[in-house]
Amino acid sequence: MTAVSARPARRTVSDVSGAQSIVGRGAELAVLDGVLDRLARRPMVHVVGEPGIGKSGLLSALAGLAAARDVPMVVGRATEFEAHAPFAAVVDALDEPIAEALADGTVTLDAATVAQLADVFPSLDVPPADVDAEPHKLFRAVRAALESLAGPRGLVVAFDDVHWADQATLDLLRYLVRRPPAEIGRAHV
Repeated sequence: MTAVSARPARRTVSDVSGAQSIVGRGAELAVLDGVLDRLARRPMVHVVGEPGIGKSGLLSALAGLAAARDVPMVVGRATEFEAHAPFAAVVDALDEPIAEALADGTVTLDAATVAQLADVFPSLDVPPADVDAEPHKLFRAVRAALESLAGPRGLVVAFDDVHWADQATLDLLRYLVRRPPAEIGRAHV
């Protein structure tokens, strides 16, 4: 896993195609750009730093870098008011992309996997499975969905403000770090 420290910014400006200019983040942007070069190896990046130091700005810059390479990116944000809502940040990142990909046929998942996902993702219009009984099945279903969503260009999955995330989201993220989407090997969290 690559760690990027969001230290106080120096007074240099980095130009990021498709994103706002970002001050003093040349080294961090180079790391993130390098991560995009290594999508096939499923890199993991952990951006850490004090509140207000620019971590969210780095994620915005990453979105610009990914867009310039035509690599899709989804972002989930954990918030204080949803800190007790199970999987809130995961739903924020993946609900619409999964539903749209299933509806337009760009992703095909078996019925059992979709039923597992439907218990968490409200945009899926199918009867849900009972995730409370076996949460590891949901984790595998999310992993399968990420593998399918990644496609040939890869996929960047980012979560912001994870310190506000609920326990279920944290458990899922830990699972994905231990068992990253594998078959096509292009998705990362």
